[in-house]
Amino acid sequence: MAILNAQAVALAADSAATVDGVGKVYPSANKIFALSSVHPVGIMVWNAGAFMGVPWETIVKLYRQQLGERSFPTVGEYLADFTAFLGSDERLAPDNLADQYFQRLIAGHIQAANGLLREATAQRLETQPPITATELEGIATEVFGAFLERIKAFPLIANDWKASDVRGLHQADLDDAMRETFGDLPLGTAGALAVELTCEAVVRQLQSSAFSGVVVAGFGERDVFPALVERAVDGIVDGRVRCWERGSHFVATEGPGIVPFAQRDMIQVFVEGVNPAYQEAIEAMVRQLIDGYPTALMGATTDMPAGVQASLAAAHQALGQEYLKQALKVLTEWRGTQFVQELMEVVATLPKEALADLAEALVSLTSLRRRMSRGQETVGGPIDVAVISKGDGLIWLRRKHYFDPNLNPQYMSNRYRRAH
Repeated sequence: MAILNAQAVALAADSAATVDGVGKVYPSANKIFALSSVHPVGIMVWNAGAFMGVPWETIVKLYRQQLGERSFPTVGEYLADFTAFLGSDERLAPDNLADQYFQRLIAGHIQAANGLLREATAQRLETQPPITATELEGIATEVFGAFLERIKAFPLIANDWKASDVRGLHQADLDDAMRETFGDLPLGTAGALAVELTCEAVVRQLQSSAFSGVVVAGFGERDVFPALVERAVDGIVDGRVRCWERGSHFVATEGPGIVPFAQRDMIQVFVEGVNPAYQEAIEAMVRQLIDGYPTALMGATTDMPAGVQASLAAAHQALGQEYLKQALKVLTEWRGTQFVQELMEVVATLPKEALADLAEALVSLTSLRRRMSRGQETVGGPIDVAVISKGDGLIWLRRKHYFDPNLNPQYMSNRYRRAH
């Protein structure tokens, strides 16, 4: 959670971390860090707690060491430099981890292609068994070609690869994965190529759900007002970071802002006065009514010619969709006037400590809602809160420790010595 106004940006994050494959949630994760030891810029991470198996806390500290006293004119340039660091430090992606990441990235899609092939083959066997090798090659070519076209419809991620790179550098991995999945099935040259092209498109285009959200916030050297930029990163292929932009907020041009990350529903209730799931349900119900109304209406007019009925039904449906679009626009504008605008006017005037209090309260609200639900408490634990201002830099208002600082005086002494 980030809240920005002209004075500062407040960052707040819970401590819940879900361990994949274990199903446990530990309330001890650190998600907010100072990105620079001397400049007013911080970093917050969410979703995946590690990058290529390395905890984000370790990565940020390594980056901070190499950054030293260097600075950048804008917050966006800090994020760009941090992303470049992820791909340039060999300690973060040794060859064995990079190969494992690539294999995980493509494995699910090769399995999905295999499922589509088996489904198409089963349908063909129902109509005219058996299938010859030539026919199977044709089915594979058609199925995998359609699968590839669906993936290619996605936009390229921010750091894309040349078309030949993925297959050229990972042909052995692709051959192994296909041999393990398809065995000796006669896919044919075109079918096999379509699978390889699919894996290439996956690397270049598909946004993984296992990404880490990386948020850099604060002030660049040129910035008078705070700014926030966000990027998703999820791994390294051939020394290049797979990443894509997720959003930004610049107080200089957009005014104050409340920017949620990860679980946004309770924040949207607070800011806009409506739960997003409820809003979607209402829109879907009204859309269904509009779609079905012309058919029901024409069904009640039995004395009307069929051609006229069809024309009127089509006209009713088109008008209904246009009116729905206008109604949704009016409702959005009404929420903006009645809820968002008033709230932002208040946020614009909040002092730094009040920004921090609001950010913490919104994270607590989400945590309470998760605690009162049947699922896992994926938001919870102590809440860390930091405020970044141009003059004071990153200041911690609340910060957890896994140890008692009073029992470890050497920790504070070492930190003070490193800072000076």
